[in-house]
Amino acid sequence: MIDYHGGLEDLRQRVVRAVGSPEERFAEDPVRLLRAVRFAASLGFEIADETAAAIASDAGRLPGVAGSGSARRS
Repeated sequence: MIDYHGGLEDLRQRVVRAVGSPEERFAEDPVRLLRAVRFAASLGFEIADETAAAIASDAGRLPGVAGSGSARRS
């Protein structure tokens, strides 16, 4: 297995981090904001600073995805 994004190290350090640009990832799919927070809360992980900043600035996108059903699949 090749870990192109350092995910194994993030797991060891218990960090949730968006791959690449968090702003781009959350623009592609705003539900990723909820997933990041849910994973951090349920696993006891921290959210990387750049990912947390993008979550805070993009949280306003969430009301538009309420009907997606993704939040109900937990």
